[in-house]
Order: sequence, then structure tokens, then C-alpha cells
Amino acid sequence: MKFLKNLKMSVKLGGGFAVVLVLLLVVMSIYSGAISSTVNIFKELMDINVALATHASKTETLMMKCRLNEKDFLLHLDKKYLNELEESLKALKSEAETVLSVGQSSGNESFAVMAQNIMEYIQTYEKSFKDLGQAYEKRGLDAKSGLRAKLDKAAAELSDVVSQFQVESVYIDNLKLLKYENEYTRVPDSDGKEKLDEHIKAFLASLPNSKANEIIIDSLSDNLATYSELLNKLDKAINSGASAATIGSIQEELRSTSGDIEMFLTAAYLPGCETLLLAVRSNEKDYLLFGNKKFVKSTHAAVEKFSKAANNSSIDEDFISEVNVAIAK
Repeated sequence: MKFLKNLKMSVKLGGGFAVVLVLLLVVMSIYSGAISSTVNIFKELMDINVALATHASKTETLMMKCRLNEKDFLLHLDKKYLNELEESLKALKSEAETVLSVGQSSGNESFAVMAQNIMEYIQTYEKSFKDLGQAYEKRGLDAKSGLRAKLDKAAAELSDVVSQFQVESVYIDNLKLLKYENEYTRVPDSDGKEKLDEHIKAFLASLPNSKANEIIIDSLSDNLATYSELLNKLDKAINSGASAATIGSIQEELRSTSGDIEMFLTAAYLPGCETLLLAVRSNEKDYLLFGNKKFVKSTHAAVEKFSKAANNSSIDEDFISEVNVAIAK
């Protein structure tokens, strides 16, 4: 204490200022450290938030890209969009994993939980769409793949079988033949004979264009040729004044040949078969176009109607069996 008392006033003042200055420097040092630490923490927090926001934005963009790939696939049914979706999902999962990693490392539990939920949603979405894609591929992405290809093949086979019974025009030609024959036998003149000759010629010329069974076409051609010969024979007998018995015998042969022609046509003619087939194909196309189950029912109903029409018709039993086999496919 004596030491302090003996000091000069100027020394005492200088010492006081020195102590205050030291204390000030200590306080300033502590303050500067605190400020620097706060700034660093704030900067680190901002970096984390920016990173989270950036990756979250990329995640949203990639999710929208996935939905676009999904819509493109459903619209065009092209496998390339399945591949594009797979690539988009890889990028999306990568971004979501980054968001999860940043959230966990930053200690932001709420963001980490949200990122984990997003990862689970992505996995669910990926599995669901893979199942959908596989279902579409099994169904057939076009008429040449999957079940659609098998259906198209079966429908083509049914069409080929049914085409044999599309003989409406041939049936009508035969009705005309019977009409002209009836007119000629009632009034056997040259005009009636000329009409018959012209019609037989046109009838024979139209047969190669028919879709009817070849056996039926060949049989009809042979019988029409025989019919034409008998008609000429009848005309000659009438004009030469042959006996009634001779004319009657030729007419009987003519009627017998007409009966054979009708028998062959009856064995191959399924009335309305083209309309029945169109009903089946129309309902089938409606289902493929709209995917509504009601068209499955209506297609089955149309097929059943077709089958009943064939089974109740007078066509040959072998033809009926052929139709039923094609329908069953």
C-alpha cells in the first residue's frame, strides 16, 4: 500500500488507464470471437438451407418429369417412355437421398423425416408403375404384341372361317335364276331363254370373286354348267316339237339341278354372318379403346349370339364345327 502511496499521480493515472485498456482489449477479443462464431454458424445454416431448397426444387422438377413420362406412356403405349421413366426415377431417388443426407447431417430432424417419407413414396410409385407397365405389356402395347396379338390372330382366323359363309350375293343370284327359270317354263319364248342365258353367264363370272368355300364354288360352277346344258336341251326340245314326256323329263332334270345348286348354297349360307361378325369385332374394339368392362360383357354376348346363329342354321355340320372352333379361340 505504501508503494502505491509513494507513486506519483501521473504513474497512478497511467496505470489505471493501462488496466482499463487491457480489460477493454479482453472484452473486445471475446466480442470479436463471439461475432465470428455467430457469423460462421449463420453462414453454415444458410448453406444448409440453400442446399436443401435447391435439392427440394430439383426433386419437385424430377417428379413432374416422371409424371410426364407416365402420361406419355399411357397416351402412346410406347416402351421408350417406360425407359425414360426409369431414368427419371433414378435421378429422383438420387436427389431425394441427397435431401435426406443433408437433413440428417444438419440435425434438421423434421426435414430428414420429410425426406424419408418422400423416399418411401418414390419407391411405392416406382413399384406401382412397374406393375402397370407389365400389365400393359402383357395385354399388348399394340396389335402385334401380348394378348392383343393372340386376340387379333384368333379374330383373323374367325374372319377367314366366316368369309366362307358370306354368300349373300351368290344366294341372291340363285333366287334370280329360279325366277327367270319359272318365267321361261311358264312362257317358253326366246326372251325368257335370253334372260336365263345372260344371268347364267353373269352368275358363273361372279363365282371366282366370291369368298365362299372352294368346294362350294366348284360344285356351283359344275352344276351351273350342267344347268345351262339342260336349258339348251329343253329349248331345243320345245322348238323341235318334242313330246310332252320328253320335255317333262328334261324339266325334271333341270329342277333337280336347281335343287342341287340350292342344296350347296344352303350348306354354306349363314344369314347375317357378316353383321354378326362385325358386332363381335366392334365390341372388342370398344373394349380395347375405352377399357370398360361392359364391352367385355357385350363382346361375349355377341360371340354367343354368333354361335347360336351358326348352330341353329342349316349349314353343313363340318362348317358349324369349324365356326365353333374359331369362336372358342
